[in-house]
Amino acid sequence: MNYLDIPSPDERALSRAVSAFSRVVGSEHVITSDNKLAEYQDPFSFDGGKAHRPGAVLQPGSVEEVQAVVRIANEQKIPLWVISTGRNLGYGGAAPRVSGSVTVELARLNRVLEVNDEQCYALVEPGVRFFDLYQHVREHDKKVWCSVPGLGWGSVIGNSLERGFGYTAYGDHVAQQCGMEVVLPTGDVFRTGMGAITNANTWNLYKGGFGPNLEGLFQQSNLGIVTKMGLWMMPRPEVFYSVEAHVKEEGTLVALVDALRPLKLNGTIEGTLTIRSPLHIVSKLAQRKDLWKGAGAVPDEVIDKEIIPRFNVAWWNVNFGLYGAREVVEARFQVAKRALESLPGTEVIVRKYEGAEVAEDTIHVTDLHRGGIPNLTPFSAVKWRGENGGTLAFAPVSPITGRDAMKQVEIVRRYGREYGFDYYGSFNMASRSMNHVYQIFFDRDSEQDMANLREMFPKLIAECAALGYSEYRAHLGFMDTVADVFSFNHNALGEVTARLKDALDPNGILNPGKQGIWPKGMRETARPMLAAE
Repeated sequence: MNYLDIPSPDERALSRAVSAFSRVVGSEHVITSDNKLAEYQDPFSFDGGKAHRPGAVLQPGSVEEVQAVVRIANEQKIPLWVISTGRNLGYGGAAPRVSGSVTVELARLNRVLEVNDEQCYALVEPGVRFFDLYQHVREHDKKVWCSVPGLGWGSVIGNSLERGFGYTAYGDHVAQQCGMEVVLPTGDVFRTGMGAITNANTWNLYKGGFGPNLEGLFQQSNLGIVTKMGLWMMPRPEVFYSVEAHVKEEGTLVALVDALRPLKLNGTIEGTLTIRSPLHIVSKLAQRKDLWKGAGAVPDEVIDKEIIPRFNVAWWNVNFGLYGAREVVEARFQVAKRALESLPGTEVIVRKYEGAEVAEDTIHVTDLHRGGIPNLTPFSAVKWRGENGGTLAFAPVSPITGRDAMKQVEIVRRYGREYGFDYYGSFNMASRSMNHVYQIFFDRDSEQDMANLREMFPKLIAECAALGYSEYRAHLGFMDTVADVFSFNHNALGEVTARLKDALDPNGILNPGKQGIWPKGMRETARPMLAAE
């Protein structure tokens, strides 16, 4: 486990820093009480709540306050852990990597600065949630659609920087980024791309700018604090089709993925396409105890003979959206329908909407995400193992081939059976790769569940890495384990990012340890400890 016993900041230095922070952001925006600080730990911790506890929480209300906070942290040598809204559940939530860090919560920077429906982009601050952006679009009758992830309460910027995804044709959120304002670890501020021009009018339209494009440096990184971001938005479509396919036979997965790949590559299906397992759907509708009371993972026979018929789901449940002009969408639907119905025992269902009429009260609940409407419907699944349930995500990336899909399923189901965790899996195809999201649900009241997680997860990482797969994001407790599998040429990638860290953050104050990137002052402590584990 990567719960490192890095020394917390000196108490006297922390006290001096908190006093200085209070003068900048206001004492009402500084949290130090134990009860309140507990809210900034991982809500689904599987270490008994012993790690990743902040020393204080700050809530700055402007870019200038963020700059001042960073400068004080440099003076006092206090590590900061910056979050937008802290809703990165399944990956550590708001918790800091190093206990005792001062969490900087950017929720008060919550302005939708612009939504331009002529050029189809938005400019937002990190405290803007998907709910907020959607509400702004509706209230101002902007002719664009949002792209939303599974849970709409998170930050638009935070989700994008963590390489999250949504489900419309603009669901690849990293691909929609265009223009950032960044506060560096020294407190200096700059804008990327065309934003470096005073009064720029193409900052959020042209990604390139002049010279190197630096925006990738701030995705999943600890090299700067993004305080503004441009995001491209989808023009409101004339029509929206929500398409489902129910694939009855478990063994059809290989043929299914291979049939869908050409439709993704040739643009027939533009948005994020999802293939879900039976329990992926059922866990939102029932608790495990009501369906299976035995030990270990729910047996395949129970899923096949009892759960699938009872909830009218299939072994593999395909969902995707089609958007645009009526004639074009209908033609693309017929192409996709023909490909899917060529698979034995596959049923295709479509729900058709007028784009301008899509709203919460007119759309089927299954179609909310693909209709660009933020919601919290997936959250109920966290209670699958009990009222005090927790979740941890294992999400390796692979090519879009049936062979790779089946290999991924075989690996995680084998470990699930060994350690007693159900297969709650889905494949998400965004462009030329797919994420296999294995959401592991556990009972936080069960010491055995948590011990099994701590033992199983590194094995999953190692076996997948040996086959060329790695996760696209990681829980706090496994960031170094995942970073270490990127080992080409003696971990040259890690060496380069370490050099960047030392150059841009000489005092090592910003998000130490994030994605396995440690500052010089902690690197010598952290890496030997990891090697000894």
